[in-house]
Amino acid sequence: MYSVYRFKDLGFKVISSKIIPGLMEGVVSQRNGYHGEDIKKMWLAYSHLSVEEASIGYEVEIIL
Repeated sequence: MYSVYRFKDLGFKVISSKIIPGLMEGVVSQRNGYHGEDIKKMWLAYSHLSVEEASIGYEVEIIL
């Protein structure tokens, strides 16, 4: 979600968004600690995001 706001601040427009299954798998496995405790701890800062929210990919375009 942070990246969407950052893109908008930089002058981009969101064209579309969708949940990316492969990204969702990665989010789940990282949150569960399968990639090490350091990665699992990193996700604590994003615990307010659901797995679905953390798995959204965005298509953006620059506004000229």
